[in-house]
Amino acid sequence: MRLRDLVPILPLAFALGACDANASGPQRPNVVLVVIDTLRADYADPDGGKARTPAIDNLAKDGVSFPLAFSHAPATLPSHAALFSSRPPHETSVRTNGQPVPKDLPLLAGWLAEHGYETQAAVSLASMWPSTTGRGVDRGFGRYDKGRHTVTRGDDLNHTLDTALDQLSSDQPFFLFAHFSDPHEPYDAHGAVQRFATFTLDGRDFGGACTSESSQVRREFVLPPGSHQLLIRSSHPFAVRSLEFAAPSVDVSWKFERGALHASTDDLSVIVTNPAPGAVTCQLELWLHDVIPDADIPLRYRGEVEFSDRCIGELLAGLKRRGLYDSSIVVLTSDHGEGLGEHSTYGHIVHLYDELLHVPLVIKLPSTLPGREALQAGSKRLARLIDVVPTLLDLVDLPPLPDQQGVSLLDAEASRVLVAQTQRADGTHELFCVRDEQYKLIYVPSEDRFEMYDVAKDPLELGDVYATAGRERWEWTDMLRALAARTRRDGERQIDPESRARLDALGY
Repeated sequence: MRLRDLVPILPLAFALGACDANASGPQRPNVVLVVIDTLRADYADPDGGKARTPAIDNLAKDGVSFPLAFSHAPATLPSHAALFSSRPPHETSVRTNGQPVPKDLPLLAGWLAEHGYETQAAVSLASMWPSTTGRGVDRGFGRYDKGRHTVTRGDDLNHTLDTALDQLSSDQPFFLFAHFSDPHEPYDAHGAVQRFATFTLDGRDFGGACTSESSQVRREFVLPPGSHQLLIRSSHPFAVRSLEFAAPSVDVSWKFERGALHASTDDLSVIVTNPAPGAVTCQLELWLHDVIPDADIPLRYRGEVEFSDRCIGELLAGLKRRGLYDSSIVVLTSDHGEGLGEHSTYGHIVHLYDELLHVPLVIKLPSTLPGREALQAGSKRLARLIDVVPTLLDLVDLPPLPDQQGVSLLDAEASRVLVAQTQRADGTHELFCVRDEQYKLIYVPSEDRFEMYDVAKDPLELGDVYATAGRERWEWTDMLRALAARTRRDGERQIDPESRARLDALGY
């Protein structure tokens, strides 16, 4: 359903606004898309979530919240590829982090740019970095800021977004994509606890770092000839996520004497060797973080969600200061959720239960733009991330994205079924599922096994009813078997070594 179908005779101001961006008269509305990576729906529920999220709650009051919104993959890049293309992962061929996005896959940013929008993005997680420019979801953005670190904090991201907003043109509408990743592991403590590691080089003080907050250390120092010992010690367990030594024109080598990358320790020793006859200026790049017990993860996660909400509040306040909030469509959602002990799982990717797929979705319209009532009418129905692009294009009165498979949320009567899948970056552990508002069917191809849950009555997915209720959705079994077979035929897209290293640092 198109927006013009909902309002047969539009007000003159909006009718002019629906003209091409280069035509005279008011512009199409701006579009601000905010994705909070790894944000579960139940921690950001405007009707009473498990975290304090006043910014998200206030945005929902200004807009429409969709309490039954779901992702198509519990991994960052596959989910974003589905979101921006309005196609599920089996259609985008992006099934794991680190894979290239096909050059012929139409994406929202490029489509809006073709129709007169200025496009800018700022992302905060290395799994959103393209292997090469234009081979990720960066394609179509006039500016795509990756940040300097593997993980960028939300307050630092807001500095980048402020610059982007200040640089926007005043004579065309804009599309701004803001990607916050603070709820993604590792979880910062945000002052709840303070833990530190100390560094020594050949027994002499070499500084240190806070391990309970993001600590991505860059340090330049003079490295004499020969081998030297870097010690990192703490009274609490920590893990080194990435470590590099580099010097101009010298092949500095290093190896672990005690400990290893990603291994929990409180005493790590690295031997670094300068083979040159003289001292060299060496640069150390180090990322480390404390390792916390599983029982502490939900509290840390909640703190990260609440920090993200404060950052979102600052972004929305910045839009208001510039007079852009009221004239913009603002969409807030997440790419996937996070396991916090349910189904004996912490993290994401490894299964397809709702704690990994259920995400928040809020859409706020300009007060002059019709469509709120239509959105509200269907807000309690199942919504999918692939439905976001068709909805936005309807709202700004642009043609559909080529071969989009989502259905506009302005169509309150549409029947939607979610198809989702996941696999590890090494190609193992494939799972597929299909879900409607009552049932979910999960397929494990390696065992040719199905699980089924009556999610309307059993939202925690604790009781498998496949043996007794499988016939209720009998056609889904053939669908999922065919989908798994198609995925095997398609094969795997290779992940380049640089992307693989970034994924390793993020725990993938």
